[in-house]
Amino acid sequence: MAPRSQYRKIALGLWLLATTAAAQERAGEATVGFQHFYLANGSRSVANAFGLTLGFRQFLPDTGIVSLSLAPALSDGRFRTGDTFVELKRFPWLRQYWTFRAGDFRMPGELPKVLFNNLFYPEISGRGAWVEATHGGRTMGFLYGSATIQAGMRVPLRMETPQKMAGVYFRQSVGERLVLGARLLALTTDLEKLKTTPFLAAAENSFQSARTATIDALYTMSGPLKWYGELAMSQSSRPSGPLSFTGGPVYETPRFSLRANYVYQSESFLPLLGYNVGDRKGPYAEVKVRPLKWLDLNGGVSDYTNNVARDPRRPTFRSTMETAGGSLQLPSRVSLSGQWSSMKLAVRKSDDVPFENTANEQIQLTLAKPIGRHSLRLAAREFQQRSQIGTERQRTLEVADTFQYRVFSIGGEVRAQQMNAQQSKMSVFVRGNGQINLKRFSAFANIETGNDLANRTLFATSATNTTVLGGAVRLGQDSDFSVEAFRSNLVTALTPQNVFVLQGQGVYVPVVLSALNQWSLYFRMTKRLQWGKPLPPGAGFLGGAGSPSIQLKGSIEGFVSAGEGRWAEGIPVALEGGPTVLTGANGRFRFEGIGEGQRRVSIAMNELPADYDPGTKIESSVLVRPGKLSRVDLDVISVGYAVHGIVRGPPDTAMGTIVLKLMPSDRYTTPDNSGKFSFYNVREGSYEIVIAVETLPAYAVLKSPARTPIFVGPASGAPPVQFEFDVRPPAKPVRKVILLGN
Repeated sequence: MAPRSQYRKIALGLWLLATTAAAQERAGEATVGFQHFYLANGSRSVANAFGLTLGFRQFLPDTGIVSLSLAPALSDGRFRTGDTFVELKRFPWLRQYWTFRAGDFRMPGELPKVLFNNLFYPEISGRGAWVEATHGGRTMGFLYGSATIQAGMRVPLRMETPQKMAGVYFRQSVGERLVLGARLLALTTDLEKLKTTPFLAAAENSFQSARTATIDALYTMSGPLKWYGELAMSQSSRPSGPLSFTGGPVYETPRFSLRANYVYQSESFLPLLGYNVGDRKGPYAEVKVRPLKWLDLNGGVSDYTNNVARDPRRPTFRSTMETAGGSLQLPSRVSLSGQWSSMKLAVRKSDDVPFENTANEQIQLTLAKPIGRHSLRLAAREFQQRSQIGTERQRTLEVADTFQYRVFSIGGEVRAQQMNAQQSKMSVFVRGNGQINLKRFSAFANIETGNDLANRTLFATSATNTTVLGGAVRLGQDSDFSVEAFRSNLVTALTPQNVFVLQGQGVYVPVVLSALNQWSLYFRMTKRLQWGKPLPPGAGFLGGAGSPSIQLKGSIEGFVSAGEGRWAEGIPVALEGGPTVLTGANGRFRFEGIGEGQRRVSIAMNELPADYDPGTKIESSVLVRPGKLSRVDLDVISVGYAVHGIVRGPPDTAMGTIVLKLMPSDRYTTPDNSGKFSFYNVREGSYEIVIAVETLPAYAVLKSPARTPIFVGPASGAPPVQFEFDVRPPAKPVRKVILLGN
């Protein structure tokens, strides 16, 4: 059970939500506003909401960050809300940083980061309770509540679905190469209530209950080569494949990249309402090559099939796609790019019906060049579809320009389109955008109108066309007024086969009905308040790890040595950004209450006593762990020692020209007339005294070794070094002379 002091901290943080009074060492901010929001789906009004908003954040030393978000709204006599929650974040407890949130919460659907473009993991959002504990490379969490979805792509309201969720998850970094993740998630859906939910499409294959256990791993095998793997086991209220798995490599360098995997996901893999995830299997690969600075090449293949449970009563789709393309940088800043795509789609409604096959092919060419403040682009596209009912062909020519000048930019695109099928059609699609930013005023616009034939094919890049107009005015130093009008239309019919094909290409497909053909008007007026110490810009202050007063803490201990078996007393040791302490009689130093993380400990060189010199290890980095003692050792070298010796030779021999060296240093000396010599201010350690033979007198012969090893230190106690030589001139030759008499 947690100590009472911990509970008192939590109670204190929650109590501060009701007051704006704060001491100077605390920092806080609040946002108060009024908003009005109108949303319509076609001609039907979905929401006409207005109300106050409140955002509150308070930093508490040694406790964490308390946050409150209230977005209540009254709409046609009904109570609606946006993101509404109360949260205590980065609370240090049990050697972990804790987040407690009640109300709306959101978290990513992926555990390790997924590096493939063909895998889609929706956001897991709910209304209930969320608890998460993090420390270092480890994260553990728990969630419980009702699943929620956003009312539309730019709608601030959150809508509660008839689905309950409960789960736990875990993520751990193992060294620098491996990231592991695991999750248990249980979902329960009220199918009868789902049929009457106005903003969701009641799918026929919705599960009343589903439980999934997932294990993920991302491993860096060597440099740019990584491997991602996922294994999931699920149990559901109706028959579905219990096993799901995904695996494949990622290799990425500036000149070459490869991503490939095999996907096998059952229907019950992640059956969140509002998304289409699962019921897909097949291989996928894409490659990018840059052989030259001015040339990029790419290609990809995929082969997907649904109905992995092989239910003979359900529709079956199969898509096989191939792509190839590249881009070329030409002189005068001209770029040319092209892409070829081919897809074969086979569809059958059940096993009793034969497959219906279509072959789709598309070629695109784009030419672009900047001229002054303009960015010009010319694009041509040809699409062809062959099926059992005939052939359809599309040709488009597109001209676009963007102009930028100081505080504003404006752009436009006109696409002429021709479709030849059973009858020919001509149409025009127009897209325009603009933006202006002044000191107190900003505005933006993005307009799309016309018949978008390009996104009606199986090579679509977007399922909707959108038009947005908005602006903001700063009324004062801390007051703003903003307004936005938004319109969204479906480009293509969301049939099951279209959803299957589009999501296989990584295109998000909305299934919230209010987002399919909606328009909205939204305005908001806000006032910001701050107290205590000023908050730095951005969220790093409140959420980052750099707030030392709410860090978990540990200790650092070490010793400073002055040679083998001896410790140095009175040596100053400094902690980066912290205090300086002196070593004790046993060379020991200690720092208490140090925030976790990588810390640098070093000898304080500007305070080092004169009888010591820096050693071989005068600084070191140490990882401080919460509640743990970290060890780091340093060393210095004692100086001030003297080495004495004598050189003995024949009487009346000149000694002043003889050279003696202290090795391995570069120091040398010469003896006096009596042969005595000394080296002063020598560091502790092992040396050799070497007599330079070439400096001895002529005909000198050493009677002792030319090298004498010594140890310099307090316990050396060695007698003076002695060298001895003799002078032995060679004997003169005797010449014999024989005298002969007469």
